[in-house]
Amino acid sequence: MMLTGFVVLALVAAVVESRGVVPSTGDSENVKMNITNEQDKTGLTAEDFENAKKLTPEQKYGTKDVKGMENSKMFEGDIANPGLNSKTIYRFMGQVGPDDPKGTMRNAMRAASYRWPGNVVPYVIDPSFTTSERAIIADAINEIQTKTCYKIVGRTNQADYINIMRGNGCYSHVGRVGKSQDFSLANGCVQRSTVLHEFIHAMGLWHEQSRADRDQYVEILTQNIQDGQQHNFDKYNLDLIDHLGQPYDYNSIMHYGNTAFSKSGAETIRPVASARAIGVQFDSNGDMSFIDIKKLNIMGGCPNLQSMPSQLIAPATLHQKNHLVSKKGNYQARMQDDGNFVLYDASMRAIWASNTYLVGSAPYRVVVQRDNNLVVYDAHNRALWSSSTMGKGTAPARLTMQDDGNLVLYDASSRAIWASNTFRP
Repeated sequence: MMLTGFVVLALVAAVVESRGVVPSTGDSENVKMNITNEQDKTGLTAEDFENAKKLTPEQKYGTKDVKGMENSKMFEGDIANPGLNSKTIYRFMGQVGPDDPKGTMRNAMRAASYRWPGNVVPYVIDPSFTTSERAIIADAINEIQTKTCYKIVGRTNQADYINIMRGNGCYSHVGRVGKSQDFSLANGCVQRSTVLHEFIHAMGLWHEQSRADRDQYVEILTQNIQDGQQHNFDKYNLDLIDHLGQPYDYNSIMHYGNTAFSKSGAETIRPVASARAIGVQFDSNGDMSFIDIKKLNIMGGCPNLQSMPSQLIAPATLHQKNHLVSKKGNYQARMQDDGNFVLYDASMRAIWASNTYLVGSAPYRVVVQRDNNLVVYDAHNRALWSSSTMGKGTAPARLTMQDDGNLVLYDASSRAIWASNTFRP
């Protein structure tokens, strides 16, 4: 299954009956494949991280086994927490029954005992991984450590840790479940998006399309789903999940792809008609989305790491109340909850605006589209303002908040196709 995206379902760190239980690997076949003695496993080396810097895009993203995360023996295809399924999920929330709204793990931020202490995630790795595979895993670790306050470190003597090994497919437990927890990267799984996806599971996040509000954003085509796999598309109400205050994310690396669990190659999940009409697709580009990063940082209580970066690369969305900030922090572009897209200087003086104040209905968003157009939309997908750059230049476009005060839309050749003309020398 092609997974492009996620949600902090507050199922964080599912445990079966007690924190002392050592999780099983899921099935006997996995056990047979994980035969390396634990003492023979260590972390990655400095050389692995140096090799990661030399990877080409083709080596990083490669060709993955799209079925590797569709294991029928795993919850939602790639989640290894033993005993977890759509009927028992409430037990993992600390609830008395499915309708009990007082589950102790409802809020991911409050489930501190099931988080990785100090946001440090220890791991060991099986020595059977090749030099290039180790470099790809190191690259994913670098990506997480660069954009969040989590540290993924080689295990020394920590009792709880991730065991990166070759199991039967691509899968991970969700959150810290106690002692050694398997993190499988079989052949076809070792490429950037899959490794990131499974690491994010291990850190405590779940699939995006399981959100309570998902029917406002996606359609499930049950007639195309493999027999017996419909439960993988269940959604869970707010008594069980926590969105961490973030909007639905089509571009999340934790989102199912269009043909997940398909019995014929036909679509099993797709954006709703209104979203499809404006070109919305599931597309993480093999990387964590801005919202993915923000959720991890909120979950980890990371200081000063929850702002949006200085640029957006199409297809990308700046949601209401989010902003782009120039690298030096002197300028910022905000998508406000009043519908106006505004550029501010360091003294918070507005120097440019889309002039869409209170036009249309909230929530609002500004989108850098695949066709190189920059558009402000309201909740009904009505275009309120655009840069009128549809089809101009080469794709993909990128929107950059520059240190000189100019907000610029560049094409793929770094040619400016639109600007706010607020240059401050």
